[in-house]
Amino acid sequence: MNKLYKTLDIYTAWLVEVNSQHNTLGGIKNIIGIKVTHNGEQLFYSILDDCFFHILPQDYSTRDLYRKLFVQIYEYLKPPFEYKTFGMKLYHYINKDYITKQEIIEIKKNKEWLFGYQSDFSYEALKTDTTVDYENPLMVEENTIDTVQEYEEKLKRPLSYESDHIYGPHNYKRRILK
Repeated sequence: MNKLYKTLDIYTAWLVEVNSQHNTLGGIKNIIGIKVTHNGEQLFYSILDDCFFHILPQDYSTRDLYRKLFVQIYEYLKPPFEYKTFGMKLYHYINKDYITKQEIIEIKKNKEWLFGYQSDFSYEALKTDTTVDYENPLMVEENTIDTVQEYEEKLKRPLSYESDHIYGPHNYKRRILK
């Protein structure tokens, strides 16, 4: 399946794991996706991961959310800061209303337009097809990921990837690939 995404609706987000021991968020990677509403809850569909993540609530307690995965979306900021979203920059670059996952991957080869490091583009086995329909309610529940372990089991790949290392959120450890 080669799903179309509305270019201006594409965002980048910071995927984090809640660490209650230090009352902090452990940053994992930046991801590209769209906002999706399911049963009244806002979720984030990761285009390259082909799955859903919960959006971090504004007032959260790390004790209640320990070791759970969430995203913080990089939203548009008005001037004087003028921070454009990924979709706004992408639209300016391609001047197309809709784009597929395959086109995003192909365009990525020209790194000049891409802002923010996206470790998924470095992953050797990056899936170019889309198997999850973000508009199908049954697929949303089945493909919403809450923990690192769940991610690695469902997607059968490490959470983040860069050349010869896997970066994990737990205590910011680095594991060498075999």
